[in-house]
Amino acid sequence: MKSSVGIIVLGIVSLVIALVVEIVIGARGDVLWVCVVAIWLGLVGLLYTIRHERHQKK
Repeated sequence: MKSSVGIIVLGIVSLVIALVVEIVIGARGDVLWVCVVAIWLGLVGLLYTIRHERHQKK
């Protein structure tokens, strides 16, 4: 599970970088929303993975 947490964090970081680049170049609003929703889903997946890992250890 540790590797899956790392992959999810890497994905979230890359999406944040993409969001910053989109803001700088002045992307359309729908493109920004897709990135924001993807970051949110990544955070939800990260929290789920961590909770699932804790549950597995018990």
